[in-house]
Amino acid sequence: MVMIVRIISGAFLILLGAGSFFLGLMFLIAAAGDSGRYISGAILSIAGIVSCTSGIRLFRRGLDNSPRMITRQILKLAKVNNGECAEEVFLEKFGPPAAESLKLLVSRGTARETTSGSRKVYIFPDFQMELAMQKCPFCGNDYPVRKDITDCPSCGGDLTMEKKRSTRDDTLFSMDEDDA
Repeated sequence: MVMIVRIISGAFLILLGAGSFFLGLMFLIAAAGDSGRYISGAILSIAGIVSCTSGIRLFRRGLDNSPRMITRQILKLAKVNNGECAEEVFLEKFGPPAAESLKLLVSRGTARETTSGSRKVYIFPDFQMELAMQKCPFCGNDYPVRKDITDCPSCGGDLTMEKKRSTRDDTLFSMDEDDA
């Protein structure tokens, strides 16, 4: 509701300011040496500029609170946080309208809702980093891509390239065990 009031008020102030500015310019043009008209024209022009500026700011604030913009901002924040973010972070940053946008993103399949302890966490798989590795389809071992090998050192099978998304849990891959 507040969003709609801001948008309508902003649009009204923009129109009022444009009219006032135009009227002020007409006074300045038609002044013909009359100092009263110069003053009136200047005051109307300045009032028009102030009104337009205020209207634009108010209109933008209204648009920033629209569900579409909140959804965009949620996606930006999720991307910055490697595809995972707690619900309270979204609610703190965007207020109660964030809950509706999060429900929409979950229903679309863009996000997944999980719990971590007592906190609700939203996971955005498309924004999570991918781990590339070479994997042997025969024995299941995996090796870092940076190693210049094409055959599995354990069984001699051909290695294939695989990508896995990072996850919240501390999954160890066989290549991690070699470094430990």
